[in-house]
Amino acid sequence: MRAKIVVVCLLISYAFITASLVPAWQNNMTLWSRVLVFSPSYPRAAVNLGQALAVDGRLPEAVMVWEQTRVISKAARMPERERQLVLLVVELNLINFFAAKNVYDSRLPELLTDAWERAPYVFNAPGVEATGEWRIIKH
Repeated sequence: MRAKIVVVCLLISYAFITASLVPAWQNNMTLWSRVLVFSPSYPRAAVNLGQALAVDGRLPEAVMVWEQTRVISKAARMPERERQLVLLVVELNLINFFAAKNVYDSRLPELLTDAWERAPYVFNAPGVEATGEWRIIKH
């Protein structure tokens, strides 16, 4: 009998805890923002929040989050392979942002070089030539 009461009390407490967490799952922005409240140095959450902001059309905010993610990732305690992947995703997101806006930013050469060094196979596509010098071509 006592065990049943304990189980019922646990289930009720778990139900209340679950109900309190449901609002965080409203959308990707609320979810990843909530994750960052509890784990501010978790780079993957910051990358995902930046992507959610970009999808929502809040590109300047997304760029700020991605820039912060670059700093967080370099200092975070995480496996090196994961760090390199996070940094590559952030750099490619920033490059895509500047390309989509047709904007030249002084950070572009550094972003391109860093991304190239992390994963040169990303740039091995027809028409892409590695010359060691980046040229920004305006269409």
